[in-house]
Amino acid sequence: MMFQGCAGRLAVRDLKDMEDTIAAGKAREKEIKLDAVFVSPDLSARKQLVCIMDSMIEGEYTSEKVINKLEAIRETRLVSSRLKTEAGYILVFVRMLDKNKKEMTEIGQGKEACVLERDQLKKQVDECRYKLEKLQQIYIDTEKRRNMQ
Repeated sequence: MMFQGCAGRLAVRDLKDMEDTIAAGKAREKEIKLDAVFVSPDLSARKQLVCIMDSMIEGEYTSEKVINKLEAIRETRLVSSRLKTEAGYILVFVRMLDKNKKEMTEIGQGKEACVLERDQLKKQVDECRYKLEKLQQIYIDTEKRRNMQ
């Protein structure tokens, strides 16, 4: 048996408490300790999933590391299909987040370009307005001279 006695039950209970905390959308309050020499692949995968979700809740994750860990969980043959499925769902979620982040940065860059273009157009409008006023002034002055002659 991987865990034996009270220590095993405590570790599993702590892991279950952490999973419940993460499921509620809160960051974990304490570290998960799996001190046994031999830890089952399922417990190890559960711990990794909890750590991944905790880092995502706190916003302290890098997509590459998370994707690599999730793919490793999915590729481990000794992990239960339920955990592989959960890892797959989270993997899809992380990839969608990355895609949305990239789109948002592109939109932000497009917005900056639009703002710059708008400023340039405002300058052109102001310049054209100034030229129009000067032309009107020249026309008025010309008409005054014609009337005086």
